[in-house]
Parts: sequence; C-alpha cells; structure tokens
Amino acid sequence: MAPNTFDVFQDPELRQGLQLYSEMARRRIREISARTEEAYRQVAGFAPMLSGLTGDVMLKQNTENVERVYLGAHGADWEPYASNLRQRGTLYARAGVRLADWTDFLRRVLAFALDLVFEEHGKDAVRLRAVVKATTCLFDVIVQVIGQTFVDAHREIIREQEAVLRGLSTPVLTVGDRVLLAPLIGDLDEGRIAQLQREMLGSVRSQRARVVVLDVTGVAHVDTAVAQRLGACIKAARLMGARVLVSGLSSAISQAMVLLGVDLPGAETFTALEGALAAAIAPPSLDGSGPGS
Repeated sequence: MAPNTFDVFQDPELRQGLQLYSEMARRRIREISARTEEAYRQVAGFAPMLSGLTGDVMLKQNTENVERVYLGAHGADWEPYASNLRQRGTLYARAGVRLADWTDFLRRVLAFALDLVFEEHGKDAVRLRAVVKATTCLFDVIVQVIGQTFVDAHREIIREQEAVLRGLSTPVLTVGDRVLLAPLIGDLDEGRIAQLQREMLGSVRSQRARVVVLDVTGVAHVDTAVAQRLGACIKAARLMGARVLVSGLSSAISQAMVLLGVDLPGAETFTALEGALAAAIAPPSLDGSGPGS
C-alpha cells in the first residue's frame, strides 16, 4: 500500500506530470546522476559518506530510484520508493548528516531537475505546468518522508545512548573468582535499580557468581520505592545462590531505611568497600560455613 503522503499523486494532473517527469528522468539518467553526485559533493555534511563511492555506484542507485518513481507514477505500489527513502534517511541520520544538509542537497537537485523540465517541456504550457507541479510535489513528499525518518532515527539514537549511559551508570564488574562488584554512584531511581537488577542477575547467571558486592558509598539518599526495589534485587540474587554483601551504607541512609521500615533481606553489611571485598574474595572455609556455602 502507498503511504498517505503519496496519495497526492492520485490527482490526474499530478499523475500525468509525474509520468512525464519519470519518463524524462529515464532518458536523461546519466546526466541526472552526474548532477546528483555534484550536488552531494557541494554539501559538506555528505563528505564522509562519499569516500569510495564511485560514479558507477551512484548511477546504479539513481537508476533504481528513477525506476521506483516511474513504477509509482504509472500506477504501481509506492512502497518500494518510500521504503528506500526511509532507509536512506536512517542511514544518513546515523552517519551524522544533519537534516539541514539533506534539505540543502534536495534544494540543489530540485533546481537542476526543473532546468531539465523546462528544457523538455518549455514549449508546451499545459505539459510544463503539469510536470513542474508534479516535480515540486514529489520533492515536497521526499522532504516529508525523509524529515520524519530523521526525527524517528534520532529518537532511536537517543534511546540507545540513554541505554548505554544507564549501563555505564550501573556497571557490574568481575573482581575475583565468581565474585561480582556493583558500585552505585549518584542518585538512584527505579529505572537505575531495574537496570542494575537486569545486569546483576544476568551476570550472576552467566558467571555462576557465588558472591555479589553492592557498594553504595557514592549514593546520597534513597526513597521507599528505591529501597524496596534494592531489597528485591538482593533477594533475587540470593535465590539464585549468590551471597550478597552491601558496603558503604551511610548512617543517614541506614536511619532512613529504618524509618521507612525497609530492610535488605539476607544481605551482610560492611562499613567500607575494602572489608566487603576482603570477605567476598576470601576462600570458603573447609567446614562449609564460609562464603559460597
């Protein structure tokens, strides 16, 4: 099915004009491709993507795009052309090309496309009107599709970057034989605790960890919801067979947790990280009462 943005070409005059444009583009594809390559090179934002891109490759891409427009204009599905636009928009957005660079490029392409239109149809006022309207309308649609794709791609990039930052803010480190350390720094919220739980339990499972050290020395404060999620995280790790040590609990946080009626079920607490790590790394006692028993 054609995207709604292409429904405009159901108008008879625009359809006829686009058919004439696409037929002209087929005949003059080499000239169009050369001018397109020139337009790309005139916009600095595209420079990193053009290294190694030969004229033959660009001719092939432009020929395929003209064929997609030709098929759409002659009654076939617009989706192949729209899909290609979306793919290109995503590629350019992820490559760091700005939307302003893309619109600058399109402005240049439209200018020489209209030059060709006037060369082909300048002596026929009716045809000229139809082709000019259809050509400018086509470029308007391209801007709409590419623009929306840029917005969607940048949103996805931001979500990915946020996920990476969350992972960096809740690292789970291997510090000994089947011993994990999760140092928490800054303000904790439910999102960070949920990320910690995923990372920690995944590492407990994959490394068959026997001890997990949660260091909260750098945590300023916790609220009821965060404390409860932290308790659930500890309980889940213990159910998977890991011993949990919590280090760096400040007196303020300890008192707040008492007032909130929240505890850390089954966790051993240590004033400093050094003591927790020493206890975590110490080998299990021979009678089975030590770590990992």
